[in-house]
Amino acid sequence: MGVHLDRWHALVRDRREQMDRQLAALGGAPEDWWADRAALFTRGTGDPTSSPPPGLEAIVERLERHHTLIDVGAGAGRYAVPLSRTLRHVTLVEPSPAMARLAREQLEELGRGNWTIVEDGWLEADDLSPASAALIANVLSPHEDLEAWIDRALSLARGWLFIVHGSIPEVTPHMQRVARELHGEERVPQPGISYLIPALHDLGVYPDVVMYERRFARSYADTGEAAREIASTLLIEPTEEALSRIRAIVEPDLRARPDGRVALPAVTAPHALLTWRTAGRGDGRRWRWLRD
Repeated sequence: MGVHLDRWHALVRDRREQMDRQLAALGGAPEDWWADRAALFTRGTGDPTSSPPPGLEAIVERLERHHTLIDVGAGAGRYAVPLSRTLRHVTLVEPSPAMARLAREQLEELGRGNWTIVEDGWLEADDLSPASAALIANVLSPHEDLEAWIDRALSLARGWLFIVHGSIPEVTPHMQRVARELHGEERVPQPGISYLIPALHDLGVYPDVVMYERRFARSYADTGEAAREIASTLLIEPTEEALSRIRAIVEPDLRARPDGRVALPAVTAPHALLTWRTAGRGDGRRWRWLRD
């Protein structure tokens, strides 16, 4: 184990322990963490004219129509739905029932039968067949067992491993102010791309990297919705007192939009597509995987 992998483990562990404490104060974690958030991830998924997610076009360029792909932590199908239009078969591995349901609905609308949804965790899913490629998009941050995730992907990907990862500003400066005032501490950040690339090097994986800059603009129907969503994100009990304090913190920075919604100032963050060409032996041993 290398120093960078240790660094990844420590940050993920610190974040999990902090969130566990805050969830305990709320009565524990929900059965399906994404049940109330899943619909937010379907925006533009089924619309071929919408802006593609980061790295999608580069992934499509590297794959051919006879290829297959496993989408790890596929969510509501942001990558799997468009990839199903160009590949022979797509397997979605997604543990959230809410996310899997939304992905299934969008895939069924396409009228194609070239997809399978496995409703299970990545390390727990049984009987997965090897595929031409594996995609891990924006799901690694909560997982301390990075080595196990990567090893399983390498054991199943016969041609390519794609990782999409970024320094997602899940907690903006405004929200950190809320966390300091109501929790007494800032939210531990997720490990971004500057953590992931060195950790992969510790694992013997040296991917090609294409960087993107993504702009995140949070908008809300009104100040009340802003306070409720921030409370949910920061695991704050939404009492009248708490919501009033949140409104007082963020209201001065909320700006009206032409569509009638209100928004906090936009933030930008680095995002990356990591591309690793595998040797195709499928035995999961890192020293048998070669760079393209």
